[in-house]
Formats: sequence, C-alpha cells, structure tokens
Amino acid sequence: MRRLLLAASMLIVLAGCALGPARRAQVDARVSEAHAQSRDCGDGQHCQAMPSPFHALMDADDGRHRVLILNRGADALRLRLHLVRAARESIDVQTFIFQDDASSEVLIGELLAAARRGVRVRVLVDQLFSFNQVDRLAQLALAHPNFQLRYFNPTFREARTQAWEYLASGLCCFRRFNQRMHNKLFAIDGRLAIIGGRNYRDSYYDLKADFAYYDREVLVLGPATADMLGSFERFWRHRHASRVAHLADVGRTLLRGDEGDGALAHLPDPASPVAARLRGLVADANDVELVQARFIAPMRTVEKLRFVADLPSKIGSRRPEANAASLAIRELFTGAQKEVLLQTPYLVLDRTSRELFRQHQLDHPDMRVRVSTNSLAATDAYPVYALSYKYKKRYLRELGFQIYEMRPDPAHWPRIIEAEDPGQPPRVSLHGKSAVVDRRIALVGTHNFDPRSDRFNTEAAVIIEDTGFAAELAQLIERDMEPANSWIIAPRERGPMPVYWLSRTLENISSALPVFDLWPFRYASSFQPVEGCPPLAREHPDFYRCHEDVGDFPGVENVLARIRARLVAAFGAPMVPIL
Repeated sequence: MRRLLLAASMLIVLAGCALGPARRAQVDARVSEAHAQSRDCGDGQHCQAMPSPFHALMDADDGRHRVLILNRGADALRLRLHLVRAARESIDVQTFIFQDDASSEVLIGELLAAARRGVRVRVLVDQLFSFNQVDRLAQLALAHPNFQLRYFNPTFREARTQAWEYLASGLCCFRRFNQRMHNKLFAIDGRLAIIGGRNYRDSYYDLKADFAYYDREVLVLGPATADMLGSFERFWRHRHASRVAHLADVGRTLLRGDEGDGALAHLPDPASPVAARLRGLVADANDVELVQARFIAPMRTVEKLRFVADLPSKIGSRRPEANAASLAIRELFTGAQKEVLLQTPYLVLDRTSRELFRQHQLDHPDMRVRVSTNSLAATDAYPVYALSYKYKKRYLRELGFQIYEMRPDPAHWPRIIEAEDPGQPPRVSLHGKSAVVDRRIALVGTHNFDPRSDRFNTEAAVIIEDTGFAAELAQLIERDMEPANSWIIAPRERGPMPVYWLSRTLENISSALPVFDLWPFRYASSFQPVEGCPPLAREHPDFYRCHEDVGDFPGVENVLARIRARLVAAFGAPMVPIL
C-alpha cells in the first residue's frame, strides 16, 4: 500500500508540473494574441440585447422577491436562451455537468454571441463530467476576451481524467478528488437567476427520445441574487478554479496549435429530430408574448427568500458557513411541527440525519414525513437505489417515513415532459431536490439530502417562507406521489407468525452487517391500488385488501439489473458516504 501511495503521489507531481510557469506564460501570450484578433459583433440590430419583458422587472428593483417554479425541461431551455439574448451586462453560469451535446452546443453558441456584443460571460464547471474534448476547450479559450471558462477542482490539473488518474486520485488524495462542485446557477445581469437541480445535457431539456430527467428549478428576481453572485465569485476566484487554458492538456494543445479551426458551436445535423426541436425552442425564445405568458405572468411575489450555499473550501473546514446548505436544511427539518414533504432522487441518509429524524419523531409523534423518490426502474444510479432498498425497514419502521417511488412511466408525464413523440414517452427519472415544511416553508436546490451532499459536494439552495409558494410546491410533490405516478412502499403483509418472525429476525441480522446482507425476503415491498379500491394510507386497516403487492423492483424486466441491485445491497454499505 505504501508503494502504491508513493507511486500515486509521483504521478500527481508529474501531472501537476506538466505546465510550468514558463509554458503558462507562453499560453497566456497565445490567448492574448487570439483575443486581440477576435471579432466583436458590430453595430447591427442583432448585436444588441433582445428586447425582453424581463428588463422592466429588473430595472424596477423594488426590493421584493418574485419567483417561478420551472418543472419542464423544454421550458428551462427556452427561458435560458431568451435570457442570454436579453442579457445586457453579464451572464454567469455555474454547473456540475456541461456535456458536449446538442442543447449545450446551442447554448455555447448563444453565450459566444452575447460575448461578442459586449456581455461579460463566465462559465464555471466541475471538471469530472464536463467537456471531454481537449481541442474544443482550446478553441473556447481563444474565442473572445469576454468569454471565460474555468474548471473547478481539475484532477491532476487536466481537463480529461484518464482511468489510471481516477485510481491514483483514490489512493493518494481521496478527499480532494471527491470534493465536487455540485452547485448550479444561471444569472443574468446580476439581478435574475435560476437555481435548482438541472445540469447541461439533452436529457435535462426533454431532447432525448428514450430518457428524460424530471427536475426542478426556481427563477428568482430580487435582492437575494446579490448573495448568489457573491457565492459565484467565491468559487470563481478560489484556488481550485483553473482557467481552462492553464489546464495541462489544454495548454499543451494551444502551444502545439492543435486546437483546429472548426466552428465553435457544433450544431446537430439539420435534418435530425433534435435539430428540428431545437429550432422550435430557439424560435420560442424570441417570442415575447410566449415569454410574458409562460414565464412572467405566473411569477409570484413571496414574503421572504434567502439563499444558502457552501463555501468552496467545504472539505476540511471547521467554519460552520462552509457547510451552510446542510446546516440550513437540518435547521429547517428540526423546526417542523406537523409535516415534512421531501423529494429527492436518492433516499440515503447518514447517521446524523437519521438521528435528527428519529429524535424529532419522539418529540412530535404526530408529525408526518412523506418522501418522493425514484424506484429502481426510474433511477439513474442503481447503486444508490440499492442502498436505499437495503435500509427501507429503517426508514419505514424506525423513522416513520411514508415513501413513494416514482414509476418510469408516470401517468402525468405530459405535464412534466415535452416528449418528441407523444405516443412513445421516454423513461422518466426524478432529479429534483425539494422540500416543504408545515405548508409554510419551501426549499429548492441542488442538495440531494444524502451523505455525499453533506460531506463532499458543495451545494446551494433557496429557502422561501411563503404559504402560497409552499402550497404550490406541495401540490406538485403530492401529485408525484399519486398512485398513477408512484408505487407506495409499505411492510409486506404478515404471514404465519412463526415464519414471519423468523424472516424478520434473519433480516435484522443480515441488514446490520456492513457486507454479506444476503437475506432475500425483505420487510418492505412496493404496492399499488387494486381496481375498484381507493388509494389508502399504509396504516389503514383495509390497506392490504385494497392494494396489490407488486414486489421489490416493479417495472424492471431485466434480470441482471435486479441481481446488480441485490449485490450492491449485500456488499455496498461501506460506499454510503461517497455515493
């Protein structure tokens, strides 16, 4: 092990020194020369900010907060495109994933166009899952002085991470490698911002025919945007945020002149369905009446809104504000008196969170905690679901949770997804992170309410104290819990007492083991109402008469997927903190 650590450390030293001060100066000179020759837009009408009904709201600056929930991915892209074209001063984008695909390319093209007309554009991405083409990054580094791209926490100071580098990072610097910037922010002119769970990938914007994320964001206009920009600045100026041209592999590409001279925005084949849909979304972004009706008219003024975000130095810091998002969430939940509605893609709680809910249940025995999350058939991360499956008894019996797992084909999908083919909807996976406490306080953000968000990822959220907004968000979460959209998780019906008692005892022993949790007959299962019966709470005496047990993994026909989930449940408990 000592030799492995030494070898990993040497690799880090070698990789980290690949672009020394002298070569970095050469790179800077190359970038400066390209920027000096870059072209601005000119004086034409298309070189000015597009007129937008948002301008009047931003200019009014009356000190109030106006908000709008963004559920549908296609609307989230329409709004982004409109706001980029309407930007007059600045655009700041912060995200965990920025993938090279159709929607991202269109957005990059719009951001570059904004830069050429004089708008300051800054894009800050986490390195792990963003832009995997080094020559493309080199092109963007040279594109325009108003367009700046930075990577947060790049492994070995490179844009691309090789397989051996993953291994070396895990051996030598596990905590540093696992510190990922999970924040998402899209801010225009420092006055208007979008915050929530969406990354930049076609599946977040209803552009994939076979798969769609059901996500949630909030559009915010008001004083709290200053706090959002303050958080962005802290990340942008942090020592872990590297200019893309200073990444070793990008810098070498620039010095060799291998960046190519192709288009900066690689649009899809004009004849493809994705291109046709994108043309429609771009046209909608220019439609002022549509923008007014869909995004401005439904905005509501809220009583109180605050923004919370972790510091970029979260790992290893003892400052409470370094873990501000998790602390604010715990404070929110401990203040609950009657009800917590929680929606998360991944139901995995660490010991601190479990103790919080356990003690709170003792202090407030009548309080309900209802959780909307993914089923195995809907999830995008089966190892995480497998550990949720392992601990279902704990959540149901010890913590008193009521759990609803979303179907991959929810009946209300036309209200949350704009499918390319309405007759053949994509598989839907929940990705939103939201909560409502006592129908009075609401939270929307990036935090998954899981150990990774608590310990490793930096996170952000808006907390809104307004009964009207809380009621609107609660209605959306409860709609997702309806039987046509989710399976309800409940204890299996009791059989003969000796057999049932023996099974539960063996399960308790098995699930307490960190590995080798092999007992197949679990305490809980998935249920759906039978025809002719109303949906009932699992505590209702007629629950089992009116509900059908559909097994552990309904909707999953692939036997290998079921086996994988059981294997992770059996052996994966040590991975809980990092999943």
